[in-house]
Amino acid sequence: MSAENRIKYQLNPEQKLHGELATYEIVEPMSTGAFGETYKAKAISIKSSLENNDICSDMVVVIKIPTLDISRPLSDKLKRLAFVYEKFLVEYTCMRRLRKLDCVARVLDYGTYQFQLGPEQEITTPALFIVQQFIDGQQLDLYLKSEFNTGCKFTGIPNASLFLEWARKLIHCLIEIHQRQIVHGDIWPENIIVQPDGKPVFIDFGQSLFRDLIIEGVGVVGGSHPYVAPEGSGSVGADIYSFGGVLYYVATGENPPPPTQDIDELKTKIADDIQRINNSLYKDNCGVVDIIARCLRYSRHGRVQHAEDVLQDIETFSTNDAPPSDVENLVPILSRLDRANNPLFCRMARFRIHLLQRILEDMTQGVYDLIGDHEDIVSGLTQYLSFLQKDDEYITVSLPSYWHTCNLGINGRFLAMNKLAAQRGATIRRIFLVTLEDKVDDPEIDKIMNSHLRAMREIGEMGIQTSDSGLEAGGYYTGFKIIDADDRVRIVREGKHFGLLVKDGQKILIAPIYREDGVIVSIQFRAHADLVSNLLQYFKALLNESKPLLEYAA
Repeated sequence: MSAENRIKYQLNPEQKLHGELATYEIVEPMSTGAFGETYKAKAISIKSSLENNDICSDMVVVIKIPTLDISRPLSDKLKRLAFVYEKFLVEYTCMRRLRKLDCVARVLDYGTYQFQLGPEQEITTPALFIVQQFIDGQQLDLYLKSEFNTGCKFTGIPNASLFLEWARKLIHCLIEIHQRQIVHGDIWPENIIVQPDGKPVFIDFGQSLFRDLIIEGVGVVGGSHPYVAPEGSGSVGADIYSFGGVLYYVATGENPPPPTQDIDELKTKIADDIQRINNSLYKDNCGVVDIIARCLRYSRHGRVQHAEDVLQDIETFSTNDAPPSDVENLVPILSRLDRANNPLFCRMARFRIHLLQRILEDMTQGVYDLIGDHEDIVSGLTQYLSFLQKDDEYITVSLPSYWHTCNLGINGRFLAMNKLAAQRGATIRRIFLVTLEDKVDDPEIDKIMNSHLRAMREIGEMGIQTSDSGLEAGGYYTGFKIIDADDRVRIVREGKHFGLLVKDGQKILIAPIYREDGVIVSIQFRAHADLVSNLLQYFKALLNESKPLLEYAA
């Protein structure tokens, strides 16, 4: 719709609108969009007889009214107005669910006014307007430009801890919104306001929908700006995609790249962009790439599924030690469940706690099995590797299949965490067992090896030792040994395809268990001294026979 055909800024300063709770006087226009215009206004007359009224005299508010294309026939305009009316009702109802949250602009009131259908003033019809809380602050993009502008433009937050702090603040807002069974539908920097105290607030819920009513494509709508998911907006997955675009902006100061279907190509693109635009952030913590890339995956089924999972990624790449125990908080939470009179949820929660008790009992015997789907296994291993710090160690005899897309991933979170552990001072040593047939039989082998070569190159550029296989005090070495295919089958059968975590002098064996089709179905963790000792000797002998990975490419 062209600017000249839109009834732009229909209301004038000092014009009055009468809501259910108060009368408002227009102060000035603020913005115009596809469905509505917004105005700054103030409350001038309050219905004091109403209880629990959040509006006070002279309070500054935001009023939203519908917009139309006046060039269309009258019948089309009436249909369009009815459509916008329905959207306003949904927005108002959604925002009522969110009215107790501090991270959204609260809805305060509503009313009707005479909407002008054409140039002639006498052609009008009643239309709905919404009154919302006015948020004092700056749009996220403008705030970041003012806070972190080191030159002529904003090129991303250069410090990883600050980036992750902002990512954490923003995702907590989205978690609270989704917990109320609402999807925002239009997340991008302009719809996030940063208040003077630094707290973000999400605004403009014009595309919002009830999360519990969204099934497959129901309610999904299209969009034009680069933060909209490929499938359109209006779902949890689409909100996650848009959130990933916001994080990309926070990292680079630019809009996210066009949707990319190949997940490894996408991650490489994001990594290259951040290295080019904001290399200090990438060098500080390459895990920011994984956080963003998992949100921006093309398929909504391959994307991070929930906002809580995004927070888990943020915490994984934020910490270098185990999070504090919250066991003492379980009792009051269970009490709240009891008071909520939801016996089914209570039983479900107690069942999960019982499973946790069994896992803890196994750990006291030096046994833990990480079981689940692809996401459970990759997330678990990445989190456990994040505990490594200076003087800790991770050694592994690895197969190319361990790094397949269906397993740990060619260039995923687990590889990124290997690099971060080395940056923190841990010693990482890996030996690939490859066969002469791998290059012919394994279509992913070159991608896997190139990813590890790139990781070694990046680590080496940071001044970390990568060429010496006999590392003792930090470093990152990857080697390989060519063996017969039958020998490799025997090695796997004998349990000599393994990893070994060494933290604070304690050693834990990591053994992947494969399905018949080569997919990892579980990871066994064992803390048995005799088993660990034998495998450690085997690794040292294999290390002496290995060659640096650089020679594999040659």
